[in-house]
Amino acid sequence: MLNTVNKTHFLFRYGYVALSILFFALLAIYYVTQDPITFNNGKGFDGVKYVDIVEQLRAGEPIAGPAPFVYRLATPYLVALLPFTILTSYFIVNSIFALISGLLLFYWLKETLANAWISFGFVIFLFLHWQASLRFTVFYPADCDPLAIIFVMLGLIVLQKLNKNFSWKKLSLFTVLVFVGIFQREFILSLAFGMPFLGKCSSYKNNYININKTLFTRNIKAFLIVFCVGLLGIWFTHLLVNTVENGYGFLHAIYRWMHQKSVFQLLAGFYYTLGILLIFPFLFYKSALKVFKSHLYLLPIFAIALILSWISGGDTERFILWYCPIYFLIIGHVLVDHKDFFLRKRIVVPIVLSLLLTLRVFWQIPQFYLDNEGVSYPFFAVFGTDNFVNILSTHAKKWVTTVNLLLYLLLSLYFVYWRFESRIRHLIKWN
Repeated sequence: MLNTVNKTHFLFRYGYVALSILFFALLAIYYVTQDPITFNNGKGFDGVKYVDIVEQLRAGEPIAGPAPFVYRLATPYLVALLPFTILTSYFIVNSIFALISGLLLFYWLKETLANAWISFGFVIFLFLHWQASLRFTVFYPADCDPLAIIFVMLGLIVLQKLNKNFSWKKLSLFTVLVFVGIFQREFILSLAFGMPFLGKCSSYKNNYININKTLFTRNIKAFLIVFCVGLLGIWFTHLLVNTVENGYGFLHAIYRWMHQKSVFQLLAGFYYTLGILLIFPFLFYKSALKVFKSHLYLLPIFAIALILSWISGGDTERFILWYCPIYFLIIGHVLVDHKDFFLRKRIVVPIVLSLLLTLRVFWQIPQFYLDNEGVSYPFFAVFGTDNFVNILSTHAKKWVTTVNLLLYLLLSLYFVYWRFESRIRHLIKWN
């Protein structure tokens, strides 16, 4: 892994401009080629609640709605300030957020990965992903995830700077980010759990975990400050609105999805989101684990990200994308450390072709139909005149998810073979 960054590199100097141009080009293309969702008059699913909040804000009425959607106030408040129709305002606001999140991802990966081309590539991956902010906003504008992802990226940027050089001024900035971010999505509080592991407060040597008591005590104090302020933000969001009873309960939701979402659906969700890139941190696990040696503060956040992808609800792909910077960093370390392996045609060509299918680069996001009409052609993703639910690992027909998961596993075995080619050939003798 490179320890220094070539600041004169073309992408370090002009990467933000290039990404901005690419963003608007892709936004124009998908705006022309992607039909917006028609379900609930373009409001979609959760979007119905977010549209209601904006209507109440514009009318000067008290905010009321079902939990937990009614607590997510930041984006609806910004949308209410615009003079356009509600869906148009959501589209404008979330498109801006999609661009900002892409540029922030590029910045963070450049600083942590120290490789401009791979950092640039991951941002393009995000821009092309059908579930990520750029494309999904065209299809489903009434959404509150794009701004939340910005808070995740800003939080990770500040955490990285705190990890390098702790200061109470930076901690104050991080505390404000978490507090304000809570008004967008509650899961922003998860970033606080990286605080106890900032700096070189612990190390593993000679089968012992060595802890610097002074640094660890400082970090725990910092964590408690951020965590308590975050809880205060959650209390404020509950205080500002009137909750309409809808049977929602946080613990009930956790219990439900722990039992309802199978391991196979969860694994398929990761493949649907990260594509075949998912397999490489397992094939090169030493490179993947190096991320946490230099960025130990990411380990608890990563653990929470894995848990939330399981228990947060049925939209597994969306929950994985909340923490996409961490997944990209892990995969990026593997790509950098084993560049020669990935530059071989037998490796790079299948990766690129499969990712084009995973991301649905040349295919629309299909409409949602209550009667589940449509014909499924699963091949790493779902194609044909299909139903929106079938492109989601948890909500799809089980046979569709099963077929796609098997295809990903077969392709993974292909890469397993080439990773351990010499060992496998040594084990097999032809008579």
